[in-house]
Amino acid sequence: MTEAAVREWVADAARTFKGAVAAARRTAVADKRPLLVTAATPAPDVDLLRVFDAGQCAAERVLWLRSQEPFGLAGVGAAWSFVADGPGRFGRADAAWRRIVGDAAGDGKPIALYGFAFADETSGWSGYPAGLITVPRITIHQTARGTRAVLAAVVTPESSSPAECDETLACARTVSAALAAPADRAASSAAPRPLRVVEEFPAAAQWKDAVRETANAVRSGTLRKAVLARGVRVRCGRLNAAVVLHSLRTSYPDCTIFAVGRGPQCFLGATPERLVRLKGIDVAVDALAGSAPRGRSDLDDRALAASLLGSAKDRIEHALVVDALRETLSGISAVEPVVRDPQVLTVRNTHHLYTPLRAVLRWRLSVLDIARRLHPTPAVGGVPHSEALRWIRRHEGWDRGWYAGPIGWIDSAGDGEAAVAIRSGLLDGDEATLFAGCGIVADSDPDLEFAESRWKLRPLISALSHASRRPDGLAADPRSDRDHSFGG
Repeated sequence: MTEAAVREWVADAARTFKGAVAAARRTAVADKRPLLVTAATPAPDVDLLRVFDAGQCAAERVLWLRSQEPFGLAGVGAAWSFVADGPGRFGRADAAWRRIVGDAAGDGKPIALYGFAFADETSGWSGYPAGLITVPRITIHQTARGTRAVLAAVVTPESSSPAECDETLACARTVSAALAAPADRAASSAAPRPLRVVEEFPAAAQWKDAVRETANAVRSGTLRKAVLARGVRVRCGRLNAAVVLHSLRTSYPDCTIFAVGRGPQCFLGATPERLVRLKGIDVAVDALAGSAPRGRSDLDDRALAASLLGSAKDRIEHALVVDALRETLSGISAVEPVVRDPQVLTVRNTHHLYTPLRAVLRWRLSVLDIARRLHPTPAVGGVPHSEALRWIRRHEGWDRGWYAGPIGWIDSAGDGEAAVAIRSGLLDGDEATLFAGCGIVADSDPDLEFAESRWKLRPLISALSHASRRPDGLAADPRSDRDHSFGG
């Protein structure tokens, strides 16, 4: 897109938005209450990663996309945010969203992005509370019907200056740089830079002991399953989150690519696990539990997939997840959810046992309400639910933060999606903290579970190793990470 066309687009968007803000301010003064105002304009097609990258100067930026679906969101800035901690955090976030969109002015049909920590308690991650829902100042929204830009601000009865409007238009000008940017440069042929492991928590021996103790607890009947996670902190050199995301999108097109940038930090990942998708009263939920690595040859790969499908240990782990999801859906569904035999879902470096569940709601709910009922599933928590969560807190010994929590989007009707934030990491300067978890049942072997955790770390390890030597653009040439290794 030419610079002249970009300037024209920004000018049109500014005129539309200024008019909406002026009208909303009059209403806010008359009604003596703040209003969220949005305005939507057609926007040129653009790579959403470029929008996200252009927004790195802002304190907040968000991304949600799936390469194989005609849907994606990228947002810059924060026109409205709500923070919720504690056991009722999903309900409070949902109620706050319904209030703000119920009184919203303009024709923009606002969309919010949200993220929740794994646990109800306040997250120990600076800038990432236990629950956060945000309307960006500018959102580029792509669907099969085309691309639109939604500009947003909150006006109050006391606001007599155009500051809210100016801040949003400043974000729009920032995004316009992405629209006018030249195409990606050719990929570098330089070798990926090795990463240096700074810390593993818990340490390998300690984590294996916890796996052994958990398997014993399952055999004794104390638990039926618990998911134990571990983290690895690596030093990477200079990093650009958008370059990491580009590598993940290229290598994992079947996964949901997500990112939430908060100041200098960015939580991002490529998750294969959808928690819920809601459209009207139609609900889609995916059960994903039981994993195997990819093979080094096609023959080996098919054998590993077949072995996973026939594994008694993995089928038990998977069935616990399916049963829990079906029980939850049965409480809100007009008909019993249909459950088929598990199949194998294959992404670049992993085979998963996968069962899709579909339901039709008895009454209208929001995606946040359904996410509240489902999280945490036994795929990231355990069975029985409360006992498994207590076991995890006692044996992991660290704060999961947003790892394995729900992350997604919600529209003004309450429709939207939530994914489970696995295959993820937190970037901060020249360091990144990466996370992986394994479902532990009676037959779990500590050494095999540790090996599984390592291959689950490969997507981020591979993306980081390439991004650390590609600080200058979004083009990357990620090598196959089926057998990529690191550390000790």
